[in-house]
Amino acid sequence: MTKVAIIIGSSRKSSNTARFAKAIKINLEARQISHIYIPDSTQYDIPFLNKGSLSMESLTSYQKEVYRAVSQADVVFFLSPEYNWTMSAEILNLFHHFGSKEFFQMWEGKTFAFAGVSSGRGGKMPAIDMSRVVGKIVGFFGFKSFISPKVFESQLTAKVLDADGASLGNEGYDKGLSDFIDYHINKN
Repeated sequence: MTKVAIIIGSSRKSSNTARFAKAIKINLEARQISHIYIPDSTQYDIPFLNKGSLSMESLTSYQKEVYRAVSQADVVFFLSPEYNWTMSAEILNLFHHFGSKEFFQMWEGKTFAFAGVSSGRGGKMPAIDMSRVVGKIVGFFGFKSFISPKVFESQLTAKVLDADGASLGNEGYDKGLSDFIDYHINKN
């Protein structure tokens, strides 16, 4: 039984990234995958590095939720909106804090997938940047995980998905999303 975590790299309520996460969840549920963890990103409270570091003993509720979701998952989808042609500060900060041996269960034995989300024509760079950073974490510490080369660009997101993540009928987008999910779910 495949367990999936979807980590949203935007703390904005009703963000396009959250909309896309819901679309992934709908697609997974249609495949009879029921163990899907999506921490509530509106509760994001990971401090910037200049404000201290995380410790397993003092994680907040949201931080514990992220840790548990990723640690328990076989497949992890990291999603980020495109901000200034790269990933969000939230997702990069999450990688910096959790990217250590103390949190090894988050990085060992996983398939990591990456998608960038845009309201226009974008999404490629955050997906590539996230894969590069996670690849460095996994490689540096010697974790045995799969860093996916197949990324997804959720372009014109609000025009192809409703607020609940349901498709608005764009066949090309829907097929691309289905292919993206197939690629990662079939690795496990």
